[in-house]
Amino acid sequence: MSRSEMASGATAQEEFKAKLTEVRADRVRRSAGMLTAAASEAVRTLLSLQKESVPAPVRLGAARTVLEIGVKLREMADFETRLAELEAQVRAFEPPVAAGWSP
Repeated sequence: MSRSEMASGATAQEEFKAKLTEVRADRVRRSAGMLTAAASEAVRTLLSLQKESVPAPVRLGAARTVLEIGVKLREMADFETRLAELEAQVRAFEPPVAAGWSP
C-alpha cells in the first residue's frame, strides 16, 4: 500500500469519525432541548407545590428540590463559562496546522 493510499484511508476514517461525532452531538443537543422544554413544566409543578394549601412536608420537599437544582444549575453554568475560557486560551496558543500536514 502506497503512502498516498494510506493517507487517503486515514483521511476517510477521520472524516467518518468527525461525522459520527457531529451526529452524536446533534442528538445530545436535541435531547437537551426537549429536556429544557420539559424543565419549564417541572419548575411550574415545583412552584405550585409550594402554595399554602399544600401540606407542609410536600412544600418542604419542593423547596429542597428547587434549592438543590438551583445550586447544580449555577455550578454547571459557571463550569461551562470557565471551560469556554480555557478552550479559548488553548486555541490562542495552538500553532496553526500546515495545509495537508498531519502527524
